[in-house]
Amino acid sequence: MKNFIVSAPGKVILFGEHAVVHNKPAIAAAVSLRTYTGVEDLADTSKIELDFADIKFDHQWAIEDLPWNELSASRSSESAIPTSLDQHVVDILNETALKGITNTFQHAAAFAFIYLYMSICSRDTPGKKFTTRSTLPVGAGLGSSACLSVCLSSALLRVAGQITNPEPTPSEEFIDLINNWAFIGECCIHGNPSGIDNTVATRGGAVKFRRPNIMEPIANFPPVKLVLTNTGYPRRTSELVANVGKLRKNLPTVVEPILDAIEHVSEEAYKILNSGQSSSAIAANLGSLVHINHALLVALGVSHPALEQTKYVADSLKLGETKLTGAGGGGCAITLVTEDVSKEEVHSKVAQLREKLPAEFQIFDTILGGPGVGYTEDYPQAVADKFASMENDDFEKLSWSYWSS
Repeated sequence: MKNFIVSAPGKVILFGEHAVVHNKPAIAAAVSLRTYTGVEDLADTSKIELDFADIKFDHQWAIEDLPWNELSASRSSESAIPTSLDQHVVDILNETALKGITNTFQHAAAFAFIYLYMSICSRDTPGKKFTTRSTLPVGAGLGSSACLSVCLSSALLRVAGQITNPEPTPSEEFIDLINNWAFIGECCIHGNPSGIDNTVATRGGAVKFRRPNIMEPIANFPPVKLVLTNTGYPRRTSELVANVGKLRKNLPTVVEPILDAIEHVSEEAYKILNSGQSSSAIAANLGSLVHINHALLVALGVSHPALEQTKYVADSLKLGETKLTGAGGGGCAITLVTEDVSKEEVHSKVAQLREKLPAEFQIFDTILGGPGVGYTEDYPQAVADKFASMENDDFEKLSWSYWSS
């Protein structure tokens, strides 16, 4: 087998934050910031290695030392992909393969890697080195864990021979395999994931979703210019969700119409995205909805001075419409770039945005939408040598094909 690289996109919540907690629909979309995992041979094929420089983790395991005998009959058989973790295997891994890995991010990555490796591969699978590079911020609510899970799932399925290289016509069977195993990876990292992040990272484009588990991929989602600003302020998701819940309980006649309005925004966006309009018309209409959705979230009390500062500066530069994304209270803002702003103007305005906002804010000039899980065998030694320091644009110069449409 040739050395290869897989990749998966991050995601943002485009519309419907907080309302989704109260059984309203929301829309999540891929962003062109991606995570990459390179797979290459190890000199010692009796070992496997995970190298993830972004979280300062590089570890090898002897394949034979993994607790293969502890796998349950359902895990080691060719039966359907599980929908939850085998707690017995989890306990054994924590006592053996994961023992001594105490850093939260490192443990989560190692857990997902080893659990998926033992589920998908076998003790006879030749050892490989898996090198991961994330070009989106880790822990910023942009789906970085789902990106990792999708990369590990697709890489291990390819190593195990359960999927083949992408074909011009997407294979729903392969896409489902990757997505379902990535969900198990997310279970390792988050415990009880919604499945939204891994679905967007696998399929790309956008997804409309509603609790408990209703997801509708949005076909032909047009790429839209997007600027993403990570304020770096930590999000207190559970606290913010609880506060909205209290507000709804105390002022139901006021808050329910706000949540209903957010629902209407998401539904209107869904109609627009499926309308067949030109990309410029879609971008203009989505911009109006971004403006409205942010104002409604402000009314719920989930914004933050750093997010409002970002919106004020972006508005003053006439860059586009800006809203918070995710739980709010810090975290990230997205700016849907006005369609008639040229590429050169975007670069100029983004440079001004960087000058006017605090230096610690991370600003990314990216694309909303785009492909899902990708694959390339364009992995020369020169790329392997600098893998950990490569940026998104460097990776995208390689020759990619995609399992998703």
